Amino acid sequence: MDYRNLKAGSLEATHAIKILIILYFEGKMIKGVLASYVAKGTVSVQSRVDELVKLGLITEEREDTRPFRKFVELTPKGRQVAEHLAAIEELLQGE
Repeated sequence: MDYRNLKAGSLEATHAIKILIILYFEGKMIKGVLASYVAKGTVSVQSRVDELVKLGLITEEREDTRPFRKFVELTPKGRQVAEHLAAIEELLQGE
């Protein structure tokens, strides 16, 4: 295995794990609402969303009617990853 190019390393990026865990518990949501849960600036959230889309862990879709909101949700692969991350979070929280 080439440890220099681990895809899991992408989860080290700021907010990536938090985004996956939030989507795991909350389900499909408006990207702006997700951003309000994650950080003050939406730019860093957009960067993470783009990376997670490239990894095939989440999808992003835009409504066809006004107000043209963007939604994000986990893919089946993303749900599996998020499930493990949520379990780790629960262990760390002592639940």
